[in-house]
Amino acid sequence: MSEFVVYHNPDSMGYPAEEVDTLSIVTDKSASAAIGSRIWLLTGEGMPRTFYLCGWFTATSIGPDPNGEFNTLVQGTAGAMLRKKRWPVLNHLPWFPQFKETQGNFAFGFQPINQADVVKGLEALVKKLTPESPSSHV
Repeated sequence: MSEFVVYHNPDSMGYPAEEVDTLSIVTDKSASAAIGSRIWLLTGEGMPRTFYLCGWFTATSIGPDPNGEFNTLVQGTAGAMLRKKRWPVLNHLPWFPQFKETQGNFAFGFQPINQADVVKGLEALVKKLTPESPSSHV
């Protein structure tokens, strides 16, 4: 399975990531390679930024953004959007600074994750957060 990251910038999106309540993301990039892949949704708040994991899902469909604000809507299943009070902070994790750098401080948009340590770190966070029963909003 491939892994992708997308950063929700509340300043440019016009709304905070906590308002994302479906297992979906929007992007202007082609996402055709994302079907069957896991997508990690991150956000940042404040100055300096505190970065958070706010959701993840497995992509099952790709199509045009029905709102017309972006080129692509990626939707999925088998994941969760976390309630804000459960968002884990990423800044202090040993793998995060280098990951942020390789992602151009998240300026590149929807991108593949090519570092195994990052995926393992994200998976470890999920394991701590999720109950045994699957849910779309944890």
